[in-house]
Amino acid sequence: MSAQQHLTFSDIQLSAFLDAALPEPDMELIRQALTEDDTLVNRLAELAMVDTLVEQCYRQIDNQPLPAELQALAQQHSSTDNVVPFRRIKQAARQWQLQAAAVALMSLITVFSLTNRQATDSLQAGTDAWQRVSDVLQRQPSGKDYVVADATVTPRLSFISKNGQFCRQYGLQQNGAGSEHIACRSQNQWQLEASADTGPTVTDSSGYQTASGGRVLDDKLDQLMTSAPLSPTAEQQYLTPSSQQ
Repeated sequence: MSAQQHLTFSDIQLSAFLDAALPEPDMELIRQALTEDDTLVNRLAELAMVDTLVEQCYRQIDNQPLPAELQALAQQHSSTDNVVPFRRIKQAARQWQLQAAAVALMSLITVFSLTNRQATDSLQAGTDAWQRVSDVLQRQPSGKDYVVADATVTPRLSFISKNGQFCRQYGLQQNGAGSEHIACRSQNQWQLEASADTGPTVTDSSGYQTASGGRVLDDKLDQLMTSAPLSPTAEQQYLTPSSQQ
């Protein structure tokens, strides 16, 4: 079955599939199509999400009292002539529920979109920050502080790991807090191996900043290192000159 044929499934058929309300041959036909067509999978996922949102909306509506105007309408008629008014009440209530459901659904979709956008922005910010740290590890020698955006990166030492990777331990100061990290380079990409928080940065009255727990990762270093840290000369052989891109 081709992808074009998969598109002939209607939303009604797919919704019935989600409810397991189709005949078994049709259920099996859609199951097979789902294994072959990503577009159909996406359509089914969208329908499932809408069903969930609508169910949540109606659950919220069920917990709300009937509006005062509908209660007043019901009280205007006696029990002897309540057939037509009761139908009107049901119609009015149904209309109110549909309107409320539409508003609630739009609100949920808006919240979902905003949350998804915030998560994407946060992920992008984290990616950009890691790229700046990686640039320092790739190019800068140990023993100095390097300011990147709102953080200070301090490479402490470099070494060759047991699997032959070039690795570096570095400190990170950001928003008044410190942390220690070990990262190793694999196929010219830096990967974080270990991290440990060292608490708030402590600075005395003269402005001197005390050393911030560079030993917290000693056990991890012992696991990774094959020998002593690289000397400045040996380390430089593994760094990319700042003039190169």
